[in-house]
Amino acid sequence: MITFKRTRAGSELHMGALLRDALARQGLSVRVDRPWRSLPTEYLVAEVPDRPRVWITAHDCNGSTHYDTHQGALMGVTAVVTDEQNTRFVFYGLDNDTEARPVAQAEACAEAVAEFLGLPVPAPEGRCCLHCGRGIEWIEADGQGAWHDSSNWIACVDGESLHSPEPLCGWCEDTGLITLYDASTDGITGHQSCDSAPCAKRRKESAARLAQKHTDPFTDGTQEFGPQICAECHWGGFAPNGQHTLGRPEYMCTADGCGHTVAHADLTEGLTDGQSLTVVDGRLYVAEPYSGPPLPPF
Repeated sequence: MITFKRTRAGSELHMGALLRDALARQGLSVRVDRPWRSLPTEYLVAEVPDRPRVWITAHDCNGSTHYDTHQGALMGVTAVVTDEQNTRFVFYGLDNDTEARPVAQAEACAEAVAEFLGLPVPAPEGRCCLHCGRGIEWIEADGQGAWHDSSNWIACVDGESLHSPEPLCGWCEDTGLITLYDASTDGITGHQSCDSAPCAKRRKESAARLAQKHTDPFTDGTQEFGPQICAECHWGGFAPNGQHTLGRPEYMCTADGCGHTVAHADLTEGLTDGQSLTVVDGRLYVAEPYSGPPLPPF
């Protein structure tokens, strides 16, 4: 009888859960197996009807192979298939062209295996309410937002709870941090950033938004400049787009994927006496006389 070790939890930072979750997002279920009983190495096996099974493993820096290798020792992931033609790699993560980080290896391997097995590209998943299970979406207006269902309600049918989405990440519950525990005492020893695919994607998107977001208000000692924030995406700024309406410039949101355009006249309607629109370093601001304490000499 062959017995297998239990796949370690994702919080223990081994590759098994990372690979399993990445493959699941591609619509693949996997099992643990050995090619031969005499071989101690265990593999993740992915298969679909009428296609050869794919054997997936991870390689560590000591030359060992096992699908549940520790992420800190990972050199790369490989996926191999044997059919009537030959034995060949479906994915080879040990080359210099593939990013070596564990999450990138797992995601790239899962995509390659799914493509080989002929699975369709998974559609983006919707969000479900944590309380009632209904599909929900985030709707924002005037700088405030809430989760709405298809009936445009923000509360569950029982009226007791507001809609709240299920966590995207099962590792950190969307906190972005994984708690580290002492192996002997179970005491908390620290925290580290969650490296799961949803969290890594959100960090990348957040960094992109931060890079495009307007800076804080500033002053040059005579005027104070307040940023103009896009009313569509609520975080992008504005910059002249080179077009003019009635002799006045138009401005376009600087956020990728937004593209909201406004005319000069639309932005001047709410200005008070002493306020004016001005462009500084390619960004649009509302300028008004500075009334604060004198600035220190530089």
